[in-house]
Amino acid sequence: MTCFIIKAIQRIILHKLPVIRKREYVSLDKAGSVGFVFNVNQAGIYEAIHLLEKELQKRKIDFQGVAIDLSEQQSGNPEFQSDPYIINLYKTDLDWKGIPHHDLVDKFMNKHFDIFFDITTDRIFPLYYILKKSDSSLIICFSDDTEEASDILIREADNTKGNSTTHRQYIEKALEYLTTIKSN
Repeated sequence: MTCFIIKAIQRIILHKLPVIRKREYVSLDKAGSVGFVFNVNQAGIYEAIHLLEKELQKRKIDFQGVAIDLSEQQSGNPEFQSDPYIINLYKTDLDWKGIPHHDLVDKFMNKHFDIFFDITTDRIFPLYYILKKSDSSLIICFSDDTEEASDILIREADNTKGNSTTHRQYIEKALEYLTTIKSN
């Protein structure tokens, strides 16, 4: 029962968030800053984040990400804990409603990003809250659960072999698409 009440409160919170962003399609060539959120406990996420960071560094684009670890152990991935571009968010950084209370996350949410990636494949309230609160020109998501907040939704490819699309493949598709966009 408590979980139902908290989820209802979370829906109300998200519904009341003001829309502060101006939607604009931005090519990767024109992007000056990129933000992203992800769950450290999803399989294959390290390779995907590493690919994204490598591509953004190559293009000299400023970037920053928020990694969430909701596990009890807060073990996460040691690679992310030492990454200077990643803010690690733990269960202890959330209030009872699931809203992040972390100084660096507050700064992250108040920063403008030309492109914002939600690299989760499911809707995690704290990350979705950050996504909805961000001032981003272009939001790219990989989950049908976050479709209403996205400008571009990268869906899993039809796969006759039965293999699911990996996070790395999602990033590759998104980067490929972003290089084809013509922006002003």
